[in-house]
Amino acid sequence: MDKFITATIDSVMNIERDEHSKKINNPEIDKGNGYYERFLKLFSKNSLIVNIPRTRIGFSPNTLELLRINKEQMNQIVLSLYKKGMTGNDIKSFFNEVFDDNVSLARISDLSKTFNQFRKAWQKSKSESHYKVVFADVVSITVKRGNEYAKEGVFVAYGVREDNRRELLVLSINPTELAQDWGCLLRGLKQRGIQKINLFVADGLQGLEDEIMRIFPETYFQNCVIHRIRNIFNKTSPKDKKEVTDDLIKSF
Repeated sequence: MDKFITATIDSVMNIERDEHSKKINNPEIDKGNGYYERFLKLFSKNSLIVNIPRTRIGFSPNTLELLRINKEQMNQIVLSLYKKGMTGNDIKSFFNEVFDDNVSLARISDLSKTFNQFRKAWQKSKSESHYKVVFADVVSITVKRGNEYAKEGVFVAYGVREDNRRELLVLSINPTELAQDWGCLLRGLKQRGIQKINLFVADGLQGLEDEIMRIFPETYFQNCVIHRIRNIFNKTSPKDKKEVTDDLIKSF
């Protein structure tokens, strides 16, 4: 996920500098003057390095202020750009809401093309052949299409490699959450070079274990403990929750 975040931040700041230069429209007054690096610790335990564009007389991207104020909006930008099928107008509308400013459709189109190239390159990149564990889940988010909002699922899976490093394997958005959707994504992982997964951890989605066994027959499947506890609480009356909680602490 870090790669998507840094690529998005860099691209958005470049758009801002291009718009800044376009408004001035006089290179003798101000023009681009390279980049400088900054470390960010907002999105992960590891520091992210972003390339901040600068101009000769000074330029500060609004994106930096956004990062300081609300990292969740930056995450939303990443997912919005990643979502296949978003039109330039959809992205432009979203940026105008976030930055409270007009960004030209041509600049948005450039950003969308750049990000799509990055996304496709990542999707086609070779993976490790063996992962000790793969954790998978679907997070529901609200996405905007034109003037309408809808709930869709972000399919996320990351694997633990033989060297114990974690790696993002799946980042996909789909209006439905079906076992067949996961099956399609898992077949894509196999095409990228994954041959063996020791343990697959996910929720109890009906048919998911069967899909996994069809594609990776030697893999053990385990229901996520958090999902299991959440399902138990959803079926527990309020007056019994304390007693159930005490029992769960002993069990898990």
